Amino acid sequence: MARLYQANPVGTLELRDRGRANLLEWSFDEALGDFHLALAHEPESPEILNDLATAYYERGEAQGDWESLVDAYELESRAVQARSGDTLLLFNRAVIAKRLGMYGQSMEDWRRVSELEKEKGWAEEARSNFQQLAALQKTRLEKNGGPLLSAREFADRVQPEDPTTWKEVEPRVEEYVSEATRSWLPAAFPRKGDADESARRALKALAIVLERGHGDRWLRDLLWQPGSDSLADAVASLSTAAQADWTQQNYSLGRAAAQDARRSFAKMGNRAGELRAAFEELYASEFADMGTVCSRQASQLQSALREVSYPWLSAQTALERYNCELETGNFGASEFLRRARQISQAASYAGISLRALNFLAADRFARGDLAGGWHASSDGIREFWAGSQDLTYGYNLYTTVEFGVEVRNSWFSDVAYGEQALSLVEGNQKPFARAEEHLALAKASLLAKSPAVSLEHLRAAESLIADVPPSSETSNFRMDIATQSAYLQALTGSATAQIFPAPAEISQVENVYTLGSYYTTRGKTLAFEGKVEEAKSAYRSAVALAEHARRSLSSDADRLAWRHSWTEPYLLWIDLELKTGNTQKALAIWELCRNSDPAVLPLANGSRGTKLDASVMENSLASALAAEEARDAQVRPNLRDDALLLFTRLPDRIVAWAITEQGIETSVIPADASDVVMQGRLFRELCARPSSSMEQVSLQGRSLYSQLIAPVESQLRKAKNVLIENDDSLAGIPFQALIAPAGKYFSDEHAIRYVSGARDVERESASGAVVTRETKMLLVANSGSSMDGVQPLDDVVAEARSVSYLFPRAEVLVERQATLSAVMKKMPQAESVYFVGHAVSDGERTALLLSSESGSSQPSLLTSQSLGNSKLGSVRLAVLAACSTQGGTERSSDEADSLVRALLGRGVRHVVASGWDVDSQVTSRMMDAFYKNLLRGATVSEALAGAEAETRRATQHPYYWASFDAFGNN
Repeated sequence: MARLYQANPVGTLELRDRGRANLLEWSFDEALGDFHLALAHEPESPEILNDLATAYYERGEAQGDWESLVDAYELESRAVQARSGDTLLLFNRAVIAKRLGMYGQSMEDWRRVSELEKEKGWAEEARSNFQQLAALQKTRLEKNGGPLLSAREFADRVQPEDPTTWKEVEPRVEEYVSEATRSWLPAAFPRKGDADESARRALKALAIVLERGHGDRWLRDLLWQPGSDSLADAVASLSTAAQADWTQQNYSLGRAAAQDARRSFAKMGNRAGELRAAFEELYASEFADMGTVCSRQASQLQSALREVSYPWLSAQTALERYNCELETGNFGASEFLRRARQISQAASYAGISLRALNFLAADRFARGDLAGGWHASSDGIREFWAGSQDLTYGYNLYTTVEFGVEVRNSWFSDVAYGEQALSLVEGNQKPFARAEEHLALAKASLLAKSPAVSLEHLRAAESLIADVPPSSETSNFRMDIATQSAYLQALTGSATAQIFPAPAEISQVENVYTLGSYYTTRGKTLAFEGKVEEAKSAYRSAVALAEHARRSLSSDADRLAWRHSWTEPYLLWIDLELKTGNTQKALAIWELCRNSDPAVLPLANGSRGTKLDASVMENSLASALAAEEARDAQVRPNLRDDALLLFTRLPDRIVAWAITEQGIETSVIPADASDVVMQGRLFRELCARPSSSMEQVSLQGRSLYSQLIAPVESQLRKAKNVLIENDDSLAGIPFQALIAPAGKYFSDEHAIRYVSGARDVERESASGAVVTRETKMLLVANSGSSMDGVQPLDDVVAEARSVSYLFPRAEVLVERQATLSAVMKKMPQAESVYFVGHAVSDGERTALLLSSESGSSQPSLLTSQSLGNSKLGSVRLAVLAACSTQGGTERSSDEADSLVRALLGRGVRHVVASGWDVDSQVTSRMMDAFYKNLLRGATVSEALAGAEAETRRATQHPYYWASFDAFGNN
């Protein structure tokens, strides 16, 4: 079939037939390409959506690609929504949901299939699958469903000298640590009456289990003192604090009781008790949103814990330190998560280890590392269902995955994960957490176009809130709930923006995230009601808070994490300005958002708190935006015969900005944003695989050109060079390989350079040639021939020497000379750098492989981190001629661990790097042509476009000629 239709795929039916034929041969990308093209003809066809979902699912299974599985679920859910009673669609979605850990949704779909399906075999299979999952959930719930052993039962069953008797309690040993703190200690050392000897025996047995089984001496050290009135007072206060913090959520009481306990233990010299009380005080401060206070407390407690072997306390403190740092706006705290995971794993504390893994997943999602977030989350889900940790850990895992799918606007997945999270905590005593989840589900359900489901969750949230008396400690939580509730009521027509929390309430809030959420959500509500200017004012307040949060960032990774967390109010404000015709203002807001340096916004009374004086905020932000507008206006005269092309993904659409010397034009990309993003990823994958069908490459290249370039084609027609600033969701698309209707590649008409912002862009040729024959060139070549496990590249040394002949002043470091120390010593004095060899990735970063240092057997690595604070302003061009040198964890030049970003940030004017693995022989010829073009006076982007065209004459597939991109933000 595929061969039959290859010559002339004339319509949707033919594309579907060929796609299915490709899928039967496990040609996933080709099948996906056909189905995407078919979907472009019929965007809401349940049949095509099902075909496309099947292809993504099969690829996800074969390649272990979590994002493909999520795409499959989204597409299948769209099909089900269009045809709700179709048992085939329901069955397929059930299969996908099970694979993603959405067991509740999978069971519901299989239940419906068993009821609706008339074919007996299918109905029985659905019923069997339902029963298997029901049994899994029942077994898992039973592991935590029963009560803990009483102190007497524990003492009778657990024999300290017989480890075989510990098996009964080991799966829930962390819960016993908490139970001992809350109940057994005050029973063993009462203020009044006789001591409970069973509690004392249980405590001694637990102390031995903790020390011998987990290397934890905390309980043993706490029990070294004999009973006394002072000890009774101390453990009573500690018990009160633990119950208030972990059970009652009364953090004011918890903090006060913890302070009393800490002082009492300190007075009697019981260090173990003092440190545990300090942790309860820290925990209460964190949940009361006292970010600065709890950050200081956590730092002090971590220092004290280094002197003792208390892994439970040490790991928990590291996790709370991360939370506290996050509250203060410090995104650079993930080191504490890795430390907590290491400590808990070493001590075999499965619950804390799972909690740390969950935090790591959330941190990676927040930084835009979706692959890392998926990996950590899926590991956590597997650990949870195979283990016996408290169900709350599972709830937290699923809510983290919710955040990950929200980042990519996968709202059907968001709903399914949220429902699964709720199923794990239905009977617990934490109504605020359940209310928040119901509200999150109300929002996601609305975005998934299920308003009736949204209303159900909204009512559930309101019911839970009504049953809880107000307290000062939960005011921020209540504010979040009230804000989201008001927004959803406005959207569903049951209320207006007038029901939002009053200004007097807002003035008492100190948490920057709560305030940012309030103003963003209020703006959305006002915009929905048509109150445009009031909505803009709310977004201005949210952006001011975002800029304040950005002031505390200290690293590139922090700034990118900030972008993923705070972009929403900028985009919503941009959307409103565009809709009201304020294109220049909208561009200024976008550039402010993308800018690496925050606007300096004075705070009330000059403090670092989050309470902003309204007039000061308005004036400061207006000044910052005016400065951006002025800079943007200065860009245009520098463009001359060039054009700047920007893409911005707004909440419901993608906008393209074409900026030329004549002015700014915007165009809305008419296609569905999520479909464009999926198709863009597929096109990149096709280009990056030399065995992919050239026909598919051509079809997808033409389709994407029609969607992304055609709407602004008239503005670009006269541009010799096109400078592209990509939205994160479109990062990595090889624009040079897009094909115009006339059959020409985009790079045939325009040389392409990627920039990270409109500000400070200048023409490449404005400051003379990038290289001349007199350029001081540093060439680094390492074939990997002396390294174990590395496939040697026989031609890299010859390639480096070939390039060196073009530059008489070149200095060459080859093989064992090419160490990290040698490269770092010579690079700051070079005017151009050329690296050829191997690049490697360890899952955390991309690195250039260099020779081992003297005295070491391990190769050295050039990474974004190893560049340190190097000043590379003299380097006009750096070429990284190795495999996949553009990206960090996400293969994007805009990731924090990207070598491209690191080099540009340290002053390098231009960087040329590869987006995927490359053929070394073809690359050698292409680089030779590139440097010869430069020496003829071409700009970097023009020289690269010329080298691409020359390479393309020998080999047509984009894998060989479209892998390298030029980057520069002068």
